[in-house]
Amino acid sequence: MKQFYHFTLLIFISACAVQGPISGGSVDLEAPELISVYPVNFSTQIAPNEKITLIFNEQIDPISAHEAIRVANHDFDVKVKGKKLIISSKKGWNPDFLLDVYIGRVLKDYQGNSLDKPLNLFYSLSDYIPSYEINGDIINIFDVRNSIRYEYGLNSGYNY
Repeated sequence: MKQFYHFTLLIFISACAVQGPISGGSVDLEAPELISVYPVNFSTQIAPNEKITLIFNEQIDPISAHEAIRVANHDFDVKVKGKKLIISSKKGWNPDFLLDVYIGRVLKDYQGNSLDKPLNLFYSLSDYIPSYEINGDIINIFDVRNSIRYEYGLNSGYNY
């Protein structure tokens, strides 16, 4: 009897719950919605080790989160805990650059529903957010034979 008790206890201890959607109910066809952000968008004087926390109305697929998030000029980590998405710096946010967080439509819930529109969040480690700067490289396509410019654009370094 004692061996049966130990075996049963071992089964319960070694079993683990799988994170994911609950089965049953109606089919989810709605895109995840952002409920809150901390610190709020356009915050200034954030700490170099400040974590950016986004809370959605439903659980976020962690694989899609890693693909959807870009932070220009910064090394960062992404963690997903159910409905909460946490973005943190690997070495501290660089005070020389505006903290520009882009979350693309690739972000999905567990049912494969993508965001309706991309999100942009801006933060500054200084006491203001510069509104007079455009970061990136100006690119153009130029036909040398006909001396015609077809397109001008700003390459921000993101690959979408």
